Amino acid sequence: MNKESEKLKEIREKLSLSQVTVAKELGVTKQYYNKVEKGLTALSKEKAVQLCNAYGISFEWFFGDGKQMLLKDEELNEKFVQDLDAFNNTAKILKAYNLYMKYTCEIIDKKYPKASYDHKIATANVLFNQDCLNEKISFSGLKSVKKNLESDNDSANDFEIRVQGTYYAISTYEENIKEYPDENWVKPS
Repeated sequence: MNKESEKLKEIREKLSLSQVTVAKELGVTKQYYNKVEKGLTALSKEKAVQLCNAYGISFEWFFGDGKQMLLKDEELNEKFVQDLDAFNNTAKILKAYNLYMKYTCEIIDKKYPKASYDHKIATANVLFNQDCLNEKISFSGLKSVKKNLESDNDSANDFEIRVQGTYYAISTYEENIKEYPDENWVKPS
């Protein structure tokens, strides 16, 4: 048995894991993992990193001479909080984008009931990206995003005009390409 295989077995035993469980986590067969743990086959660095991340194993311990196998609770908590923050930020962005999709589709459907779904998505995408770049969206206050998109105020009327203009540009672009395939049309972004 080599040093790596000894560490793999030590991890598995310390965490009370079966070879099947570890193999599934790594996306390999039990037979393959068994050979790795016996030292007959080497574990790729990618799989070793995957194992360390999955079970909170210190890279210093696994790849070097670190004395502590498991990451300290503080490190795990910090990593969890960072991951949770990233998840929450992504969720806020998706909620805002969903509001853009909802209101964009409603506006387009009123005027163009046979509009293609692809054009609706493209329209919402363009407007959302523009507003993100122009910092018109506050992800911390999704209520303000919703208020600005609802049809009761001036900013919502502005949004409706922007939706119709953007939709028109996107839908006519494809029609023009079909009608004038040799022209040098540039797709609106």
